[in-house]
Amino acid sequence: MAESPPSDAAGDLQVLTLAEALIGAMGDGFDPDALDALRTVAGSFSGAPNSAPGAVTASLTDLIGALLRSGRGDREALAVHVRAWRLMLTAAPGPAGEAALLEGLAAVRGLYATPKAA
Repeated sequence: MAESPPSDAAGDLQVLTLAEALIGAMGDGFDPDALDALRTVAGSFSGAPNSAPGAVTASLTDLIGALLRSGRGDREALAVHVRAWRLMLTAAPGPAGEAALLEGLAAVRGLYATPKAA
């Protein structure tokens, strides 16, 4: 990932902690209000979009959009994204680790992608 400007690390962790709490309170079924709340929280992340945590939150918001469009809920797919977000903020897995993690998140999102018309 490209070098990004420093962000407010404490504020970033607070946003992440709120996202984790929302996932913890979420049921297993489709809950558009909970998904909207999580999308709002992920959208409030102050990190640069070209940073690894920014790429994870973008992936998370894309997943939430796909779930809302499909009328489906998948708490575990959301939790995978939020755990990846925490990893990117706290462990800095390096370029190869970031790439592998983002590839895995893309595969999770792909489970809910709208099929392209032929």
